[in-house]
Amino acid sequence: MDDKHSAMLWQLMQSLTQDDQNAFTEQSAFEHTLLSLKPLMPPRQQLVIDLMIKMQEMKTLIGELQSHH
Repeated sequence: MDDKHSAMLWQLMQSLTQDDQNAFTEQSAFEHTLLSLKPLMPPRQQLVIDLMIKMQEMKTLIGELQSHH
């Protein structure tokens, strides 16, 4: 993985920790970006991308649960 891919992956990881107001739109863009990067990555980084997608899905579900109080 070259420096450009590493930087992109790092940016995506940081975006997981940011609060977002448009969760669905941002999630779709986030997942699309991750899925487009996945074939470029070695197997280990592909697993990290899968994990990041799952973490984003969990973040969305937790937000939905919190909004239904």
